[in-house]
Amino acid sequence: MVVGAGPAGMAAAATALDGGLRVVLVDSGAAPGGQFWRHPPLPAREALPTADLHHGLNTYRALCATLSAHERTGRL
Repeated sequence: MVVGAGPAGMAAAATALDGGLRVVLVDSGAAPGGQFWRHPPLPAREALPTADLHHGLNTYRALCATLSAHERTGRL
């Protein structure tokens, strides 16, 4: 179980999942992301250059893709 689905929690969950473990990711927010949600809402966010957003936005997108892939397998 990983408590907190902010950047660190997402990374911890992805690492555990990539290692073959099953993970329960728990957070008080409606969706994972933590501090990454402090940006303009979509679609406005997609129109901005990445440099105008959080310095780790590409990492966040990669973590979302990793977690989504594992969710489809039933391990998350």
